Amino acid sequence: MNRKQRPYDIILLGATGFTGQLTAEYLLKQAHPIKLALAGRNAEKLEQVCESLLADNPQANKPDLLVADNHNMASLKQLCAQTKVVISTVGPYTQHGEDLIA
Repeated sequence: MNRKQRPYDIILLGATGFTGQLTAEYLLKQAHPIKLALAGRNAEKLEQVCESLLADNPQANKPDLLVADNHNMASLKQLCAQTKVVISTVGPYTQHGEDLIA
């Protein structure tokens, strides 16, 4: 699949953390619509974060939620194949982020 055919403009990996939630809120508030997915290791936490974000930003489109393991290369490859851009707020980066750029 070429980049233009990928279902997401941006996938935010690490969306359940503090920085991830701030980043998700910023992305949801943009005037230019983007096809956004929030990704993390825990589906339940992702759903809670999404509900909170939408309660604070009722005009926003609900982002899709994707479960991904930042220590599993197959999971990361599948994630990257679905989007034009991955924003990672996973941290600390030296312990949890290097596989994404490998």
